[in-house]
Amino acid sequence: MPFATVKAFQYPLLALAKILHRNQINVTVIHCQQAMRHGCNAMLAHNLKLNATASEKKKICDNCLSVSKSSVGGFRECWFWSGKSGRR
Repeated sequence: MPFATVKAFQYPLLALAKILHRNQINVTVIHCQQAMRHGCNAMLAHNLKLNATASEKKKICDNCLSVSKSSVGGFRECWFWSGKSGRR
């Protein structure tokens, strides 16, 4: 979830994913793996300026990825632009 650190987005999507998963519908969680490290909705939601330092942006990225990975449960995972995927 590329904007997992934005709770207003993350919680409803996670709830929907769990409902779909319980109904035996395959769910894939997408992580950006910092592919959008130069600017994304999560950064904007945290009032980070577009010209913020790389370390300020990395802090948001690290938090977002951590929240996203802790939320995936048994869902399939996929990473932006990497072709890498897996099941937890």
